Amino acid sequence: MYYFRIIFRLDINFSCFKFKSVR
Repeated sequence: MYYFRIIFRLDINFSCFKFKSVR
């Protein structure tokens, strides 16, 4: 569960970063 949570947060961060990069 903990590991999954870390990956989930990483995924969100990556998405935010991509969004900022595109913009």
